Amino acid sequence: MDLAGKRALISGGGTGIGAEIARALHRAGARVTVCGRRAEPLAALCAELGQGASWTLCDVSASGSPAAAVSA
Repeated sequence: MDLAGKRALISGGGTGIGAEIARALHRAGARVTVCGRRAEPLAALCAELGQGASWTLCDVSASGSPAAAVSA
């Protein structure tokens, strides 16, 4: 799968299935942004992935938070 030039936003991306999805999409060439409620696992995953990975805090249950994550 070639996702070069594509962007992906993965909620719950700091751990578990979300992190694995982020890794797979990144390996396929997508620029990934992981979001979640805790900065530490998000930052650690982005450090692991390197260039093309970013993170933002987001609580999908909080009004306005998902829209802010998309904007980021």
